[in-house]
Amino acid sequence: MPSASTSGGAPAPPAAQAKIDPSKLDPTRILNLNVGVLGHVDSGKTSLVKTLSTLLSTASLDKSSQSRQRGITLDLGFSAFLMAPVPERIASDERYMEVVDADEDVEDGKQYDEGKEGEEVDAEQAKAEVKRRCKYDALQITLVDCPGHASLIRTIIGGAQIIDMVLLVIDANKGIQTQTAECIVIAEMTCRDMIVVLNKIDLLGSGGDDKTGMRDDKLREVEGRVRSVLRKTKFRDCDMVGVSACVGGEKVAAVTLDGGGGGGSGGGGGDKKGGDAAGGEKSSSSSAAKDSTSGPGSTIPTHNIDGLLQLLTSTLRPPTRDDCMTTPFRFSVDHCFPIRGQGTVLTGTVLSGALKVGEEVEFPTLGALQRKVKSMQMFRRKVGMIRQGDRAGICIANFDPNLMERGIASSPGTVKLIDGAIAVVRKVRYFRGQLTSGS
Repeated sequence: MPSASTSGGAPAPPAAQAKIDPSKLDPTRILNLNVGVLGHVDSGKTSLVKTLSTLLSTASLDKSSQSRQRGITLDLGFSAFLMAPVPERIASDERYMEVVDADEDVEDGKQYDEGKEGEEVDAEQAKAEVKRRCKYDALQITLVDCPGHASLIRTIIGGAQIIDMVLLVIDANKGIQTQTAECIVIAEMTCRDMIVVLNKIDLLGSGGDDKTGMRDDKLREVEGRVRSVLRKTKFRDCDMVGVSACVGGEKVAAVTLDGGGGGGSGGGGGDKKGGDAAGGEKSSSSSAAKDSTSGPGSTIPTHNIDGLLQLLTSTLRPPTRDDCMTTPFRFSVDHCFPIRGQGTVLTGTVLSGALKVGEEVEFPTLGALQRKVKSMQMFRRKVGMIRQGDRAGICIANFDPNLMERGIASSPGTVKLIDGAIAVVRKVRYFRGQLTSGS
């Protein structure tokens, strides 16, 4: 179990490839995995997301003016970065392997055995020796930036249903706080894996001559206190890492974002002229995670982000996915906006099944209204099909964006509305009140 300490020696090379041009990748050969970024308000979640991200959506990095004015995240934010090649733990999973066509290596009915120079091998024998490889060329990590304020707990839960694992961000100077505990409960209910990110470690040990030594001592103390809280959860053995997503604090990040250097505006407003057909997603060509700068186009100093990436790479598990060809399509819509001359874009995450351009989607809460899909994009990359786990934008025509802000789009006839339900409710251990009928 790695320690959260970060001193001693130069940082190792980053786990993710620093420069990957998304435009050169086949979208069908990119596997998407959703990582929720949770934590108490002002723990530095959005700064961390900014540090890691190279692909920004229309809803990322507190794009709304209200979020910036209040200085807190008010809605779910989505951004991403790519890892190539796919980490071995996922690439070697049987579910993500494909057979390489043996005919590609056979010429005129014969080929040469690489182990025996000059010795001819029968083509049929060559075909029998099946070659296999990962069917994905890159792993896309979509970061779901969840609000940390107590009044927005429903928004956090809305994001939790679509995540595969959690980065729990804790201010190393404050430790476990009220919403931190709530985020742990949500993580326990929704995913298998969690990494604790002890953020703002540059502010530890800020006095005295031996700053590094003091920082490491205080970091170990914080880690011990966090570990004692996690001891009664399923994350008792989860890994921790100490980082500084923005050396100097959020004020430095805010200046960079507002100054236009950080690309934090995402793709701009979705209704601006000239937007893409779907998704409205903005791509950046900057590196995914450097130890000296924070993210797309910015110059914010960071600390031990490479260590976090390495830990993330070793922790990632193959995501659980259904057979998309036999499961009905369900799409969790989290934003809806018009693009002039093209239609209305619904952005969200595929909960199950698959959808192709030209197929019909239904809106169960709008009287079973159906519309045909004109086009789709994933972070500004046009795609012909999306499947479970994908973060995408769907463009449809003749749809009033004011009809839906959040909701479900699905395969026609597959989602039924109900008037009531009987549910088994279990109290989480932190809840001390009584549960009665009608409450």
